[in-house]
Amino acid sequence: MDIKKCGLGANKLFFHTDRSGWDEPPRILMSTLRSQSESGGESLLVDGQNVLNALRQHDEDLYNLFTNSKHTRFRADDGTFVPRAMVDKETGIFRFRFDDGIQMSASMVVGFAKLQGIIYQHAYFVSLRPGQGYVLDNHRYLHGRASFTGSRELLRVLVRPFSPPGEKVILFDIDGTLCRSEALSIDAYYSCVSDIVGKDINHANTPVNLHGRTDLGLLHDILDYHQVARKDRVVEEFLKLHPQYLERSLSKGLPSVICPGAQEMLSWLIGENESSRQPKFQLGLITGNSRPNALLKLRGAGIDTTTIIDYHCFKIPSPNYRSALALIYAQKMF
Repeated sequence: MDIKKCGLGANKLFFHTDRSGWDEPPRILMSTLRSQSESGGESLLVDGQNVLNALRQHDEDLYNLFTNSKHTRFRADDGTFVPRAMVDKETGIFRFRFDDGIQMSASMVVGFAKLQGIIYQHAYFVSLRPGQGYVLDNHRYLHGRASFTGSRELLRVLVRPFSPPGEKVILFDIDGTLCRSEALSIDAYYSCVSDIVGKDINHANTPVNLHGRTDLGLLHDILDYHQVARKDRVVEEFLKLHPQYLERSLSKGLPSVICPGAQEMLSWLIGENESSRQPKFQLGLITGNSRPNALLKLRGAGIDTTTIIDYHCFKIPSPNYRSALALIYAQKMF
């Protein structure tokens, strides 16, 4: 990690990659404005992938120069210039700058005006106030800064995250991503709550938003609306009984239907793992459902969870369950 104050003068900074001369530049760039200038100083950003797509579409020859290390050399920390392609096809790293930290071939210099135009065509600016900032992928996004007057101070953090090989996890939501089970979920949820509290609680008499909620957070809101006392006892009973009600609703014929394309996607991912000596990734869930209910919905939709799901991640409400944030924990399935 590299933490520095950026004090590079008030002139305009053209779009660039931080630490572009390193073998592998830091992946994450975080910037926060500490003090604002009198005028100017806007942050300039551009998605490098959009630039590359446009370049490949409009000038394939210039794109080929970008991907060839014969045409660009970047200055390393020891002052030497090392041949590096602006776009590394193997790693996907897009490195760029236009100052004394790069040497370009004559062909690249000739094409630079066109490249500059494409960059500005896809760029945008962000006007930060003190305390505001941004986080970006330094392997993909280019950043710069407009000129300014007065004093301005920006704090910067560069991070090289550690990613152990073979530990990549792809997480899926359930409802609306892998399957659809609205009628099933509503029937099981309200039937269970009604039986526990001994009161008719249903979708029609409970104006509570069901979408994007955790099971537990939703339950608290329903109990609050109907002024149910002894919520702790109700919650304990609900977590114990809810899966049984979900199975009962499934047996009544209320469906859990796999989403279009979900089975094909999962089959392809499994095939990618099976074709490799070592699995490329783990497949898992990140959902507001409890673990038993999540698996019931998937099985009801015909998804074989024993061969697909290796990790389960469930959003758990914090003590202040009304918070927009949720704690997430991951649990290895044995």
